Amino acid sequence: MMKFEKNKIHASLTNLEKHHEKDARTIFKTIQAFMGDRRFDSTPEHLAGDILNKVLEENNQPLMDEVYMQLIKQLTNNPSTTSTRKGWSLIRICLECFPPQESENYMTEWLEKHAKPSKDFIDIM
Repeated sequence: MMKFEKNKIHASLTNLEKHHEKDARTIFKTIQAFMGDRRFDSTPEHLAGDILNKVLEENNQPLMDEVYMQLIKQLTNNPSTTSTRKGWSLIRICLECFPPQESENYMTEWLEKHAKPSKDFIDIM
């Protein structure tokens, strides 16, 4: 379901090849840690760097859409304003570093509906 989840995910949110599944689950935990929803012994900068490094590795392009879907999931119905603010920060960092791939239309529509102001996020894409 595409709404905030306090627990870990057991499978990717997008259709990934089997060898990307573990990375997808690890990225989700890292996103939760960045947003403050999971305890992690690292700084937000390092956590964001971990996500970017993994996604930007050669042959990891399918993880780009996975990251965006995970961020949308964690920003939808999130009960914490602090977590939500951090999630928006991370989505902006990701948009500045890599574009959505197959999810671009979905991402644009979601940003138009949820981002304030949406133009600031869509223009980055």
